[in-house]
Amino acid sequence: MHPVSPEREAREVPLFLQIREILAQRIGSGTIGIGGRLPSERELAAELGTARMTVREALRMLEGEGLIYRAERRGYFVSPARLRYDPTRHVNVMRLIPSQGHVAEGIYLGRQLTRATGSLALMFGCQEGAPLILERSVAVMNGRRIEYGEHFLLEEAIPGYLDFPYESPLTQTLERRHGIRTKMIGFRTRPTNLFGIPTEALEVRAGSPGLYITRIKQHGGRVIEVDREYWLSDALEIVVGQFPNPHEA
Repeated sequence: MHPVSPEREAREVPLFLQIREILAQRIGSGTIGIGGRLPSERELAAELGTARMTVREALRMLEGEGLIYRAERRGYFVSPARLRYDPTRHVNVMRLIPSQGHVAEGIYLGRQLTRATGSLALMFGCQEGAPLILERSVAVMNGRRIEYGEHFLLEEAIPGYLDFPYESPLTQTLERRHGIRTKMIGFRTRPTNLFGIPTEALEVRAGSPGLYITRIKQHGGRVIEVDREYWLSDALEIVVGQFPNPHEA
């Protein structure tokens, strides 16, 4: 591979975009396959005759597009195909992962009692400060942590819930133990940069690109559960209806 050309950059596109295109072509052609490790910044800078900062900018762009992901202290790797999720046909993440040919593992991070913040109170339709139960977990796909979940339950609406340990999936547990069949009435997803607890749970660097999903669920006309999920951006895509999957073509 010839070094990228500063002369071409001056006439046409920035140097980091040239590098992004070179790496994207290698990924698209299979030269670097799914799960394959990219050369280090130092190696790419030497090969392409440019500065490491320029290479880093190209890698960050590919990461933002979901073509690659960064494993802490290990470098960049080619991302597998995203999980496809249809919010109109909700499937628990621990069932979604194997349904699309991957190996799933769940990590339970524990339970705590908390109080409804202003935003949670608005979604629950309760008083700010109302007692809530918080269940936290991580979903792992093929050995990689891809989703951190927070499940908030209105304590007064589920008497006896704290008498039992957590079991996944929560929706089926509520129905089996408490006769509560929840229905999703609200769904929202936003792009975000991950910080704080989600980055610690997912073992990624602060500022990693992600998706922030919120679900509101009710039973008997009353909101009793609000779920907040933080996904790695390259791990999930939202698809509704009959939309072709290019990876199956």
